[in-house]
Amino acid sequence: MARKKKGLRFNHDKNDKQAIIAAISQITRKDCFDIRNAASSALLNDKEVVLASVSTNGLNLEHISPGLRADREVVSLAVISNWQALQYCSEELRADFNIVKAAVEKDGRALQFGSMELRADREMVTAAVTKHGQALRYGSDQLKGDREIVKAAVKNDGLALKFCSSESQLNDDGEIVRLAVENCGGALEYVSERFQNDKQTVLTALRVSYGGQEQTASDSSYAFCSKLRHASEELKADREVVLTAIRYCGGLSLRYVPISSNEVIADRDVISAAVQSDGSALEYAAPQLRADRDIVWKAIKQNGMALAFASRAHQGDREIVMAALKQINRPIFCGALQYCSSELQGDKAFVLEAFTLVGGFNLQFVSPLLKGDREVVESALQYRLHIRSSAILSYASEELRGDRQLVRGAIAEDSKMLFIASEEIQMDPDIVSLAWDFREDHDFDLYFDFKESDLRRRYIQQVVKLHKDMVSRNKAQYLNLDDPDSTVFFAGGWQAESLEKKWMTGEVLKLKEIPEDLRSCLIAFIGIEEDINVASKVIRFGSVLCQMKKGILEFEDDGFDENVWSNFVRDAREATS
Repeated sequence: MARKKKGLRFNHDKNDKQAIIAAISQITRKDCFDIRNAASSALLNDKEVVLASVSTNGLNLEHISPGLRADREVVSLAVISNWQALQYCSEELRADFNIVKAAVEKDGRALQFGSMELRADREMVTAAVTKHGQALRYGSDQLKGDREIVKAAVKNDGLALKFCSSESQLNDDGEIVRLAVENCGGALEYVSERFQNDKQTVLTALRVSYGGQEQTASDSSYAFCSKLRHASEELKADREVVLTAIRYCGGLSLRYVPISSNEVIADRDVISAAVQSDGSALEYAAPQLRADRDIVWKAIKQNGMALAFASRAHQGDREIVMAALKQINRPIFCGALQYCSSELQGDKAFVLEAFTLVGGFNLQFVSPLLKGDREVVESALQYRLHIRSSAILSYASEELRGDRQLVRGAIAEDSKMLFIASEEIQMDPDIVSLAWDFREDHDFDLYFDFKESDLRRRYIQQVVKLHKDMVSRNKAQYLNLDDPDSTVFFAGGWQAESLEKKWMTGEVLKLKEIPEDLRSCLIAFIGIEEDINVASKVIRFGSVLCQMKKGILEFEDDGFDENVWSNFVRDAREATS
């Protein structure tokens, strides 16, 4: 998105006419000058101030009174300063030949703001297209079919051929077509089918960039790379035409060669030239050439990602694959390992070396066995480049996503790690505390993404489970979601009381000489063991909620009003009702 230019600031009295005119005369950045910043609304009706303002920046014509926008002297200065000012003048002056002529002599596109009568005026349209060929689009339908006017337009810009009338069939006029493609090869898109099948016309178009400059493959944009697309099917399969397209427009011109053209896509010289221009052109080569070691080598040397189009045999060739990885210049989100053979994806030594070249994001493409290898996963994190730890570890095995040490190290700089950690880790109060600790050097994504996450749904499900367990123990009244600290406090007392009750019951049964295995059964039968178990769960998950609440409310106290905690409590309470 283009950055909006800031208006200039002035320190003078906006009602002081002479000070305003003096200030305007000192302006150097004229394109930034806005009269509204310099003068009061009353002075926007003052002709002397307005003349100074529009001569500095014609676009100020938009902000002055309607009367002065109909003033010939004011508008003349405005359009000379900036041709686009013509759109803001009165309807009467947009029909004034001299005013509009002055604007189109600055830029032919000003024709679009002229009256319909002037857009049908031969002299006016000729002046416009001579200055800017594509101004032809604003001429009348009749003049878009005028041979001399179209000729003048394509001399200035070959792409103006797009706007000539279809009825005139001037895109089938040999001289006009020649002038158009000699000015801009992209005009090939708009010539008639007859000339799209004319070899000389097509060869000229392939060689020419804008303004008649010679096209080179090194600076070709997609628009120029696609020029072969507009040639006839017959010429797309012509060896000379294809080689010319590769030379001047780049190797990806091969994408427009018909698959049925075996002679071209299986031509070693053609494919060699194409992949040396752009390695990705290997995609369009015949299968036998994608299996040719020399061709593949040239392709990956130009672009390592060309490995994607090599034969399966070469994707399993360690030397070729490693050479390809070394040629990848921007490896951040590179998924190069997906194009390696399954054997290499399961080769630990190869994978460890590959991470140093193309980054740990490629952990997603290694074998399941290596996704569970701690050394491999730690290497992926080490070479994560600018990728988040959570994005890397999301591809690790479930066992490693439950590794407390590994997760703890990652979550310190990436709170979203909590989303992809194992369920056991997500219920670990210490880990949760670290994730919700919004320090200055911590990210805040956990806060913003929590409300739509599976983690939030899982926590609500856990609240429901604990509520059912506490209902069965007649303790539901102590589950206080608004104040999880009080819930933890109560559960701690309940647990201590149950442990004491278990001990006392055991002692009584021991005195009665009840066998140990039977004592355990009796304690379980009267529910003491279940009380201890539920109390432990409440303490653990209640502590999770305490840490979560603390982090959220501290963050919201700093000015964020997403109500993440209160909405969570509301939804959890509804789920238990």
